[in-house]
Amino acid sequence: MATQATAREIAVVGVIGAGQMGSGIAQLAAAAGCGVLLLDSDTAALSRAVDSISSSLRRLVAKGQLSQVSALTSQKS
Repeated sequence: MATQATAREIAVVGVIGAGQMGSGIAQLAAAAGCGVLLLDSDTAALSRAVDSISSSLRRLVAKGQLSQVSALTSQKS
C-alpha cells in the first residue's frame, strides 16, 4: 500500500500553468510551507498569479489563519 507524503516531506512543488487552478495549487503549497516553482508561458498571467497569491497570503495572516512567519517564508520561495 502506497503512503502519501506529508507537507513536511515535500520541499518544493512545481506547478505548470498560472491560471486559476495552477495558482490555487501554488497558494496551497506555499501556505503549507513548501517552496513553489510556478511556470507559465504567459508572463502577464504569471505576474497576476504571483500578485494574487501574495495578496491572499496577506489576507490569511490578517485573519489569523496563517502565521506571518509562514507567509513570509512562502513568499520568498
